[in-house]
Amino acid sequence: MKKTYFLTILLFTFLTALPNLSCSSDSEDSTTNEYDNFSISLTPARISATATTSKLQITTSRQWYITVSDADKSWVTFSSYQGVATSTVVLSIAPNHEKEPRTASISVSNGSDTKVVELIQEADNNEPPIGDLGWVELPKEENIKNTLFVSHKLPDNPSVRNYSLLYDTKERVAYWVAYPMHASYMGNSGRTDAWGYDPKIPQSQQAYLFSGIPGYDRGHQVPSADRTSSKNNNKTTFYFSNMTPQNKTLNQGLWSTLENKVRTWTSQCDTLYVVTGAMITSSTDQNITYAYDKEQNKIAVPKYYFKALLKRRGNNFTSVAFKMDNAAPKVNNYNEYRITVKQLEQETNFTFFPKVPDNVKNTIDENQWK
Repeated sequence: MKKTYFLTILLFTFLTALPNLSCSSDSEDSTTNEYDNFSISLTPARISATATTSKLQITTSRQWYITVSDADKSWVTFSSYQGVATSTVVLSIAPNHEKEPRTASISVSNGSDTKVVELIQEADNNEPPIGDLGWVELPKEENIKNTLFVSHKLPDNPSVRNYSLLYDTKERVAYWVAYPMHASYMGNSGRTDAWGYDPKIPQSQQAYLFSGIPGYDRGHQVPSADRTSSKNNNKTTFYFSNMTPQNKTLNQGLWSTLENKVRTWTSQCDTLYVVTGAMITSSTDQNITYAYDKEQNKIAVPKYYFKALLKRRGNNFTSVAFKMDNAAPKVNNYNEYRITVKQLEQETNFTFFPKVPDNVKNTIDENQWK
């Protein structure tokens, strides 16, 4: 009797447990084999060369991650690189200034699968229309450590640009100073010798040049004689940011002769665009030499100077460049230091007159630069 009772209880317990075991099994299979309709789409997937946005649609029920190469991250950023479930991610795309299209490969993983989509950005093949080139003299923007881009207007006519410069706050030197030249910038104000700090740069980041640079001339990048339409305008050429430690023989000799010739060429065209520069390293010498001001601040001494020039007459352009070591010249003829603008770009790694076609920068018209 007891044995029958015990078997009855055991059978009842087993039958009662069966539904629970079955439910547990069904539930586990549902979780493991749940169908995830994982997909991604990019709209638009092909974009123009200008700065723009695109949208990445991610469809999934799981956690997802976006992966792109470090190179692609330099021009594509995402509003989010990871998330859960179906989402829309906004891509911010930088402008493409190159002459070739570029492609970013975008991978999205949800843990069990990975899908890839490509973003293609068109090349910048559109030349700006002649007559609407803006500030033609400005080199292409470069991201160089410790530099400031500074632009000055004419004090006596603030609606007119004066000159712009790329200034290294650590080395206390401008890598280039760019400015337009035509008759309205020149007059009879004469030289003011109004030495002073550039009001747009902290004084602590400029050399103290009221009493010169021991062993060197205070070499102007924008010459005083290029801004003589008024005394106030001339004073801006004596900002310390416009000065570099320049070899005395070069500054007062051949370099001065070239500056005078630039003013002659100005009278032969509508506008002459000028970029004067000072490079503190060269392709053969990466060591930086320093001079010291009277307060013992270090000032980087240029290895060489350059000028990139672009003449404009109506819709016609012609260019030339010059490069001279910061030393007494071995040959006293500036034409011996003449090169194409494209050659100067290769030497300095700057892009000059970026809105002008390359064929203009690759040649020198002898008749235009006599």
